[in-house]
Amino acid sequence: QKLANRYLPEDARLEVEVVQLDLAGDVRTSSVATNTRIFKRTDPPSMILSYTLTNGKGELVLTREQEELRNLNYLSGSTKFKNSRFQHEKYLIESWFRRSLMANLKSQQANL
Repeated sequence: QKLANRYLPEDARLEVEVVQLDLAGDVRTSSVATNTRIFKRTDPPSMILSYTLTNGKGELVLTREQEELRNLNYLSGSTKFKNSRFQHEKYLIESWFRRSLMANLKSQQANL
């Protein structure tokens, strides 16, 4: 939502549905009932999203069903969300927003 508020026109509406989510790493449960995620190169974060973007008139600008996101280099990526519980997943979404959604939007800019 923060990215949409910052980069999209004020009257635009972005609806995103997370169809499938696979968190980075492997979750291990210990005897003290806490979950710990162990990060390995073989367990990158991935998700499948569907989204629609409409302009202020309610007209469809962009739509996509089943867009797959994955960051195979997540262990050597940005430290922007370093202190966040879901740092790798947040970085994945932000990267998708800036690289994919905004690139697609540029080609449709006249409709907003």
